Amino acid sequence: MIIAMPIWIIAVYSAYQGLRLVFASENNEMNLIKTNIFKRTRHPAYLGSLLIYFGLCISTLSLISFALLIPIFLIYNRFVDYEEKQLIKQFDDEYIAFMRITPKWRIKFRIK
Repeated sequence: MIIAMPIWIIAVYSAYQGLRLVFASENNEMNLIKTNIFKRTRHPAYLGSLLIYFGLCISTLSLISFALLIPIFLIYNRFVDYEEKQLIKQFDDEYIAFMRITPKWRIKFRIK
């Protein structure tokens, strides 16, 4: 349980920040968000959800939960791949450049 707590904290923060920024009222025009949590990971809400589930797996030590983690990740990865294709269509080279410097499935703790 103690090991899972830092994972949950990072997960909830990531998911909350990602959703808050995407649905913020000042972002009504279609701009690519590259600040705050989005300069650390491209998909903070999905990553946060996966980390919450991973923390649950660790805290319960359930083999079934760990076994389900892989298909859940693969499903999320399909969602992300689809969304990224749409974002490339919408933002073109700007999103491709963003993809080069921002990780898809991890949090970049060092910002240069």
